[in-house]
Amino acid sequence: MKKILIALIAFALAAASCTKYDEGGFSNLADSRLLAQWELVAYLQDGTDMTEQIAVTNYMEEFYSGGTYYRAYDDKDGEAQNQAGSWEWSDDKTTLFMTGLSGISYLTPELPRVATPSLRIIRLKASEFWYRFESEGHVHEFHLEAK
Repeated sequence: MKKILIALIAFALAAASCTKYDEGGFSNLADSRLLAQWELVAYLQDGTDMTEQIAVTNYMEEFYSGGTYYRAYDDKDGEAQNQAGSWEWSDDKTTLFMTGLSGISYLTPELPRVATPSLRIIRLKASEFWYRFESEGHVHEFHLEAK
């Protein structure tokens, strides 16, 4: 009985030490799950699905160990855009701080540049990565899938 009680207490402490993201996934698995190549499958602006209005194509992101980040897409004119930068977790692993990026040009026809300095993680699973950020007076939400 004592062993079961100790095991339950240990489990409760372990569960309490990790954060659950709003839409799924746990922060204690964030390091291993983030390090992948991701492609954009959905885009929401202020809670409205705007996936069909995206002006860029072939949008992908890749996170590497050591804090290196790579983003690529074809802009509204079909020109390849490649950006490299750095990323770092917040202490509780709910936010990614991004540096060295120039922003996304014409994500939609109405938005000439969208900056992504910090990303609030709302879902991070082995095959799904969702985040939210604010830029140009709007709340943007990206849904990405592992490639």
